[in-house]
Amino acid sequence: MTAISPPRLLAPALLAALLAAGTVPPAEAGRLRIVQAHPGGGGSVATVAGRHGPHGGHAVRRGHTAVGPDGSATHAGRFTAANARGSIASSGTSSRDAQGHASASRQTTVTNAATGHSAQVSASYSRTDSGMSAQRTVSCHDAAGQAIACR
Repeated sequence: MTAISPPRLLAPALLAALLAAGTVPPAEAGRLRIVQAHPGGGGSVATVAGRHGPHGGHAVRRGHTAVGPDGSATHAGRFTAANARGSIASSGTSSRDAQGHASASRQTTVTNAATGHSAQVSASYSRTDSGMSAQRTVSCHDAAGQAIACR
């Protein structure tokens, strides 16, 4: 087992904040990955990566995965990016228990910078002993938040 001191556990959040604040020079990238074994078995991985493009765009991706000694696992991740044309934010989670039952969900929002119009997509999935199910919904809104037709 590798011990990780508390200051290193703050590093992903610090790197993400620096990247989001624009303190990384243009066309620069940063990445951090922390792997930790758990005392009773299993382990976890936390990652954060970001990039600033040469024309003002930026993107940040964060994720955390944990695996239990019984084979269960969880994952959570988030991605954000923006440039002069618009932005995207997407986050999701997934899990699997020791019996193999699984579930996942993701929410994504895309916004057009010129019009302020946005599209939201929500998706979910589950698998249990009784079968599988999946659902996806899409909605679109204008800059004032009023529902509009998606095209």
